Amino acid sequence: MKEYAGQKQVEGFPEDISEIKVFFERLETKAFQRKLEEASAVIARAERIVFIGMGNSGHIGQYGARYFTNLGKFSLFISDPFYPINMVDAMSTVAIVLSVSGESEQLVKIVNGLKMLNCSIISITNTEQCTIAHLADISLSYYITMYRGDARVDYSSQIPAVCLVEALGKKVRNRLTEG
Repeated sequence: MKEYAGQKQVEGFPEDISEIKVFFERLETKAFQRKLEEASAVIARAERIVFIGMGNSGHIGQYGARYFTNLGKFSLFISDPFYPINMVDAMSTVAIVLSVSGESEQLVKIVNGLKMLNCSIISITNTEQCTIAHLADISLSYYITMYRGDARVDYSSQIPAVCLVEALGKKVRNRLTEG
């Protein structure tokens, strides 16, 4: 039930981009930029990055792993939510967990397992009022309307998630070239 709170069933898509505009305005605030700086510092110090996500968020995670690798940071993507997470040196790893709802049961289990290994967790979710954001060390949330169709098909925009991945990547790259 918690996963479906605040979601709209698809009856018609809004044709304007007002929510995306509001997200971009929020992204430019000093408070949000501080969170991005904090997250980029954690990522820059880590030896490796593991992106984790399912469904559409999983595709953004796969893109994020490639994007960070292109920028010179060792990154992997875990596409299988049942993949055993038993890293030898989780303390030098940061996990970037992407989830629109932030309530996917298997992702919550993965995050809990990583936390027990002292892995740093950065979440990219739609809201900070979700389980994954509460478990994360740093939570980046974008607050747009979630749209779901029949059979749990997700039509929610992934533009904010892609933007956050790229913003983090650029900040990390700048830290690595400066330092």
